[in-house]
Amino acid sequence: MADLQEPVSLPPKTQLLDENVVFSILGDPLRRKLLMVLARKSAQPAADLHKTHQLCSTVKHLAVMRSAGFVIMAANPADGRRALYSLSPAISAVVSECSVAFHFCFQSFSAEVSIGASVSPTKHQWNEDFVFDTLAEPVRRRLLLALARGGPQPAVNLQGAGGRTIDDTLKRLARMRTAGLVTMSDNQKDGRRNLYSLSPQVPLTTDGASKVIDFGFCVLRLG
Repeated sequence: MADLQEPVSLPPKTQLLDENVVFSILGDPLRRKLLMVLARKSAQPAADLHKTHQLCSTVKHLAVMRSAGFVIMAANPADGRRALYSLSPAISAVVSECSVAFHFCFQSFSAEVSIGASVSPTKHQWNEDFVFDTLAEPVRRRLLLALARGGPQPAVNLQGAGGRTIDDTLKRLARMRTAGLVTMSDNQKDGRRNLYSLSPQVPLTTDGASKVIDFGFCVLRLG
């Protein structure tokens, strides 16, 4: 598998996408696999894409991906009963021997996603399914980005990102603490309000004016 220590050259992407839609697609392991397969070889019938899954499940996922603008469907001139599926031209993909890299631009950040790639053994081994599941949930994603941008904060300061009530925010933060994404510490300025921070294991760095969260297979660049 490819090692992400070597940067992948991605084409420029100017079209802004809906982050909720993109991460809802990436949050499902089968959809990620379908993206990789279609990036490698376009114009395939669903029957050729369901190698390890039920055909009906594959067709349902392809329908969701079509609705999200990730996949297009065309008539099959060789077999009118089986439509052909391809990756949408709107999705930027760079294919290498062992992985496929995608580049997505959103309103306030961008994401570089490598499907099928390995991470450096020197990095914390984040579980791909877990990370994409977290990013697929809008509130947890907003909390992750808010902590990356703003550093340690009490829950009340995160309520705008964390939900309609402080209880919603605290529940999400508790789940993220259990998952190892967030830590909680005493607040020296206000003993009644604990401070929440990204876990030291979350690979947060600074690149110029941007913050970067690099999970290896998914890099978030915060403008």
